[in-house]
Amino acid sequence: MHRYRYPLHSVPEITITGTLSQSSLDGPPPTSPPRYTSPPPKPRLSASASKKLDEFVDFLEKVDRDMTSEVEHVKQSIKDAREYVREWRQERSARCAELLERREREGRGSMEPESDI
Repeated sequence: MHRYRYPLHSVPEITITGTLSQSSLDGPPPTSPPRYTSPPPKPRLSASASKKLDEFVDFLEKVDRDMTSEVEHVKQSIKDAREYVREWRQERSARCAELLERREREGRGSMEPESDI
């Protein structure tokens, strides 16, 4: 009888140094670009398409300027509102202090003994 024997040479050891990423598990292995190919020609825009694209970019720039202006207006409105609130609090504090002082004066006046003489 002839027995099956393992070959005498050893199988090389393989060491995995990192984990496989999810993308490498999900999709096909990446392919390298074909060699010796020229880059694809760049598409040319027609004159009307180029003009429309320029108009669109101009429109976007105008919108950007308008938005920037509006943001500055809102920031100024916030500053004005904070100043208004600060002034209102100062005035309220002064009115409260006056009211407290008047009540104290009125309270002292009623606490003094009345004189009939």
